[in-house]
Amino acid sequence: FREALVRENLLYSDDHEANRYASYFQYDYGELVIVNRNADNDLRIALIKDSFSLPLAAFLSTVVYEIDMIDCRDFEGGLVSHLLDSRPDLVITEYSNSAFGSAADFIAQLGIKTESEE
Repeated sequence: FREALVRENLLYSDDHEANRYASYFQYDYGELVIVNRNADNDLRIALIKDSFSLPLAAFLSTVVYEIDMIDCRDFEGGLVSHLLDSRPDLVITEYSNSAFGSAADFIAQLGIKTESEE
């Protein structure tokens, strides 16, 4: 776990501005898929996330076969069509309030059209 997922240079950095959440997986990627070939199940999770979710994803990756982490702030492509194509067993959405300015901004980032846009 530690060797594969934790970047200790970020975790123990003297830089007070360092993103400690990035010590898991090193960066916020638009999409990152983690496969646990030692899992005793075939559960596939899509985690729609921001940087606060990186520790959660790291620990979830120890008990499920696959986690598809998607950060809408950097994801290129349509989220809804991606989920329909990948067909995960479970979709978890975890974003902090500060990730988007409003609920409307969040919905727009997801690529979902509202009634007024249709």
